[in-house]
Amino acid sequence: MSSIKVILKTEKANAKGEHPLYLRVITNRKTQFVALGHYLLPEQWDEKKEKAKKNHPNSARLNNKIADSVARVQAAILQSETDGKLIKLSEVLFGQTVEVDFFSYADQHTNRIKEQG
Repeated sequence: MSSIKVILKTEKANAKGEHPLYLRVITNRKTQFVALGHYLLPEQWDEKKEKAKKNHPNSARLNNKIADSVARVQAAILQSETDGKLIKLSEVLFGQTVEVDFFSYADQHTNRIKEQG
């Protein structure tokens, strides 16, 4: 059983006073947070409905993006439960696959240093 909630992290703020939106997913009593990449003022966020209020300039688009993100995570969780595989939320939401081989990175870095003299 999994729980998905969209939250506004009020303990973090940027220079404009806006707070980041996060997706909180609880699976098997383990919590994962993924930043959605959007910032809102606290008065632009409806905590109960988990949506941007109408006073946000792009509330309709933002709410659609939030709903899409939640739907993709729910589908990925269902798929992972049936397959028995672990998922990374960043891969599901942003398509990021980070596979870095240390030795290849070290070789590239060494070659760059050699080229610079």
